[in-house]
Amino acid sequence: MQAIRSHKGKKDLQFSREQNSIWSRLYASQIDNIRKYACKDYLKGFDILNLPPVRIPSLADLNAVITHRTGWRTVRTPVRYSDALPWYHIFAK
Repeated sequence: MQAIRSHKGKKDLQFSREQNSIWSRLYASQIDNIRKYACKDYLKGFDILNLPPVRIPSLADLNAVITHRTGWRTVRTPVRYSDALPWYHIFAK
């Protein structure tokens, strides 16, 4: 994964072929469950987002859909999310 320039000089991420492949497999494995079990409002939002099934959506992809509907935008943060399991042990104390 590497940073690339996107809208207004802000950095966006360029995901590797392997990362996009993982996304694609996860998407394919869950799309039928989403269509079968998700509520009507979720499905409406999911369809509006039109997430690409073959690659991880970029912030620009998401913002192109979200911003003009809500006035909100997604941004990259310096936080790197990782395994949550250690946090559950901390919270359990």
